Amino acid sequence: MSETSSRGTGNRGGPHRGFPPGERARRAGPLSWAEGAGRYLRRARLGRLRTAATVMATVLGVLVAATACGEGPSRPTPSPSATPSAGATTSPSPSPTTSTAATTVYVYLMRGDHLGTAHHQVPATKAIARAAMTELLSGPTALESQAGLSSQVPQGTRLLGLSISGQVATVNLSGGFSSSGSPSSALARLAQVTFTLTHFPGVTRVQFQFQGQVVTHLLGADISLSQPVQRSDFESVLPAIFVETPAPGDAVGTSIRVVGTANVFEAQFRIELRDAGGTLVLDESVMATSGTGQRGHFDFTFPYHTHLAGAGQLTVFDLSAKDGSRIDVVSIPVVLTAS
Repeated sequence: MSETSSRGTGNRGGPHRGFPPGERARRAGPLSWAEGAGRYLRRARLGRLRTAATVMATVLGVLVAATACGEGPSRPTPSPSATPSAGATTSPSPSPTTSTAATTVYVYLMRGDHLGTAHHQVPATKAIARAAMTELLSGPTALESQAGLSSQVPQGTRLLGLSISGQVATVNLSGGFSSSGSPSSALARLAQVTFTLTHFPGVTRVQFQFQGQVVTHLLGADISLSQPVQRSDFESVLPAIFVETPAPGDAVGTSIRVVGTANVFEAQFRIELRDAGGTLVLDESVMATSGTGQRGHFDFTFPYHTHLAGAGQLTVFDLSAKDGSRIDVVSIPVVLTAS
């Protein structure tokens, strides 16, 4: 036991019990006792300092030994977010990240005299409406052309501006959009732009500008452009059964979702799906929410089974009340999944 600890234990009985035996014999009286107590305290403090130094030396020895063995005290490790990865750079403020993700935009083209839908993949962007307009002005892809889609928007038309305020998208197009064409083609191209922009949630109307100016009519088309237009202004351009999903070339899983609007007798029509071998893998009679003069919506999902993955054909049609023949036929090539 160390010196300091033995004296500390012996001092519990009274103020003089921890003195050495000789001190008590030689020093009697209050003064000699006080002097002895002072000497005792000086020795006790020195003992504590020696003990503290001994402890510190011991701790340092342990740390040195541990460091030599590779087991030193742990250091704070930077969090992953604070450690730049290889090739990364740091800056005082966060920098925008480049995403490789893609998003789908709906581009509205023409199938004969009526609207048809195409789905285009574009890089993820906040300016999604502008991206959709850029795709529309680029025209149909080769696959879409093979599927019967075309565009009445004149080649070379440029997007000069696009803004959205409230529920109105204001689109400013170059003069090429109105350079030539018939009233029917003008109505078609106006419908293509209107449907492309009003597909986005919250946008219900489109205000057209040409070279920054609003015109009342375009190429004799029977529609006023002095005010924003909406989808219902183009009912004459819509097919009786208007499919917005799927679009040509879409890959479907082991079930197919069919979405759109229809204006057919008693709201009833049929859906067929055939695989690459021509086998009928889906045959359904469906109904829109309304019909017979009032356009209704439909949204159906049906499972199907085929052993042939790859090209398939979705066909929607109505049956003539006169002779039962197929009318209002729309065919869309899709990619099926074997199941």
